[in-house]
Order: sequence, then C-alpha cells, then structure tokens
Amino acid sequence: MEGEESFTESCDSMPPAYAYWSLWVKSSADADWEYAQEGLGTLQLAPGASVGLRYTTGTDTPTPGS
Repeated sequence: MEGEESFTESCDSMPPAYAYWSLWVKSSADADWEYAQEGLGTLQLAPGASVGLRYTTGTDTPTPGS
C-alpha cells in the first residue's frame, strides 16, 4: 500500500521441504510401534490400538516413544 514499508519474510527458520509428520500404529499397549502403511483417511484400528504422530525432518524417523 502507498506509504507502507515493504516487508519480506525470511524462511531461514523453516524446516526442509522434505520434513513431514510420520504416522505410527501400535496394535496393543505392549506391542511395538510400527510405521503406518496407509494414511489417516483409510486407517482402521481395532479397539485398544494406538495412533502416534512424530514430526521428522527426513534425516531419521524415530518412533513416537523415543
């Protein structure tokens, strides 16, 4: 707008383009976490199962509890 100073936002602190939320499933309380083979839109779990989300920068993919 006229009279306003120009502004450009820096992306220096943004995560890399390949960063994402990884989706994990656990079939029971004493089971190990497993990387989900499908997305939340189609994932069906049995009663007692758990879902975990973990943000990863793409360099490693740790399980939800680690």
